[in-house]
Amino acid sequence: MKKDMGFIKIMDTDNLSDSDYKKYRKSEINNRTGELVSNGFEYPSGSGNIFSLSEVAQSNLHGLKANSSVTPYPLPWATINDDGEYFITDEADALAFYGTAFTVVTTHRQGGNTLKRQINAANTRAEVEAIVDNR
Repeated sequence: MKKDMGFIKIMDTDNLSDSDYKKYRKSEINNRTGELVSNGFEYPSGSGNIFSLSEVAQSNLHGLKANSSVTPYPLPWATINDDGEYFITDEADALAFYGTAFTVVTTHRQGGNTLKRQINAANTRAEVEAIVDNR
């Protein structure tokens, strides 16, 4: 079967062994997890401010958390497209900002890991095909 992702047919998976088909499906889940993380996170909730979760941004967020007690506030943090910024007001706000980002990344990764465990546990190709990544 060819997987239809919009207008592009990705791959003819009919000739894959069951083991290779599982690998293919898990790679799809990994790709989707990456897409979800790349969408960033909103802070504060409902504000429309979207911030990056790139690897560099995640490293900067870890630095913010580690140094939150000595960081001079207010601290400007640019949105994902550099079209705005949010001013982190104090240590509690910095930790909430970090916590929101961490929760988003962790949720996407754990969701993907759950799906991959389901694929690993599947005994037939039909069971693997029935697993849907609707994140």
